[in-house]
Amino acid sequence: MAALPLRWLRLPAAVLPLLAACGHDVPTQQDRRAPAAPTPGVTAPSAASLKVLIGTGQKGTAGATLRSPVVVQALDPNGRPLAGVPLKWSVSSGGGTLAGVETNTRADGTARAVWTMGSYGGPATVTVASRATVATVNVTVTGPAPVLAAAGGTEQAAPPGQPLTAPLVLKATSSTGAPLAGVPVSWSVSSGGGVVTPMAGVTGADGTVAAHWTLGTGTGMQTVTAAGPGATPVSFTAAAMLMVLGPTGSGQTATVGTTLPQPLVVRVTNDAGAPVPGVGVKFMPSSGSGTVNPELVVTNANGVASTQWTLGNVVGTQSVTATVPGGPTVGFFATATKPLPVITLQKTGGDNQVALPGHNVPLGISIRAVDSNGNGVADVPLTFTASNGGTVSAPRSVTDGPGYAVASWVLGPTEGTQTLTVTGGGASVTFTAVAISGGDVQSINFSVGRVWLDIGETTQLYASANGVNGQPVTNGASLSFTTDRPDLLQITSVNLRDPLHGYVYIKALGAGEPTLIVTAGSVTKTLTYRFFVPGTRPGTRPGDGGGGGSADMAPTPAP
Repeated sequence: MAALPLRWLRLPAAVLPLLAACGHDVPTQQDRRAPAAPTPGVTAPSAASLKVLIGTGQKGTAGATLRSPVVVQALDPNGRPLAGVPLKWSVSSGGGTLAGVETNTRADGTARAVWTMGSYGGPATVTVASRATVATVNVTVTGPAPVLAAAGGTEQAAPPGQPLTAPLVLKATSSTGAPLAGVPVSWSVSSGGGVVTPMAGVTGADGTVAAHWTLGTGTGMQTVTAAGPGATPVSFTAAAMLMVLGPTGSGQTATVGTTLPQPLVVRVTNDAGAPVPGVGVKFMPSSGSGTVNPELVVTNANGVASTQWTLGNVVGTQSVTATVPGGPTVGFFATATKPLPVITLQKTGGDNQVALPGHNVPLGISIRAVDSNGNGVADVPLTFTASNGGTVSAPRSVTDGPGYAVASWVLGPTEGTQTLTVTGGGASVTFTAVAISGGDVQSINFSVGRVWLDIGETTQLYASANGVNGQPVTNGASLSFTTDRPDLLQITSVNLRDPLHGYVYIKALGAGEPTLIVTAGSVTKTLTYRFFVPGTRPGTRPGDGGGGGSADMAPTPAP
């Protein structure tokens, strides 16, 4: 027979037999009694099944009470009603409240509750349970669906496999913007892997619900989706990434096969700049670029990882990359130079000079780097260290092809012996000079090129003016150059290192014996030249030599 709707129990008793004749199960008068309280000390029965009699499939309006109550019936294994069965009622989804809840079945095995709908539209469910036996009542609520929106925690960044700093927060509101409590929300990872906990929740009084997200181990953008009944799902995004600061230790120079003096260092941080410890950084040399030790380094508490780089045996630029999971790959480079042979530094000019304190020594300093066989060594870096506050100007502080380098030395401001030490290639050499106050010019010295020239030829002369015993001159004198026969001898240029030391360049204009006159202070010194018509110079034949070409000879350094 079909079950009789329980609201018909309110009909007069005379009508019930007629209903029974129509095929309905008609409860007895005993069945219509209210549920009895459980007897103390007696174990309450457990239903084999729960049957929904009234309530399922209804349509309600958001915020309104369902027209019919929810009625369930507890049955034993033979399908007979069970009285006194304890029940637990709950709204599983869709919200709303239950009133007049009967927590124990009546004599006819029934129990009821009045359900007022929640504040939003969509499916709704009430669950009734008797221990392991469960019945569900599903209804459809008419009204606007809840509006879901991210209220916090989206667009964060963290290292792969690490939890986000802030929780994901979802808010459910009505169509008017009022917060909705009791909205069930499910969380799921949409892309990138990882874990979100809990995977389900219910909005609180403020309409919010939160979850915590641990990112997957991959890099890039990852997504979690939050869904609610009838609502448009909401996506939360996060970037699995690391930041790498630095690197430091790039750009060094060392000999092939040697370890760089400074380590290679990277610092790993999150997007907020905070150090990230425990991240494995892989250092990898390119082909021919030597080795690093160690190759895999875990960042320390400051987010720092470092390694030592030993260059390979290839001259030129070498490189190492540092790879950070979830972060960029950064590069280091170094310049590997060829190994230098055993070096000896030789003094080739400028030692044992005399000059005024605070002035240049007359001649430049000249050094040569040679190997064990006496061959010049190029590209040896040199360091110049002057004593007594002296200074050095080195136009070339690296030896040239034949192994030479030169420098100008300005003595310190005090009198006495001063030194200039030159180091390079593991060797050193020391020059000495005397700083002493001088007086008047006492002598002029020459370093002479050629004195016999054909007309049109040129030559040069180095002149130096000195005080007593070669001491410097302090009376302000300077060198000057003239000739007694400007028609025969032309002074083309003068190049002085200082007022008392320098070169004069001359040209033969006509045949004869002109005199070059050099004066400094009260001292004069002369040099007579012999100029010839080309082909008439002793030891030549007509047609030989001359004719305006250059015949300079490099003078020997002045004493």
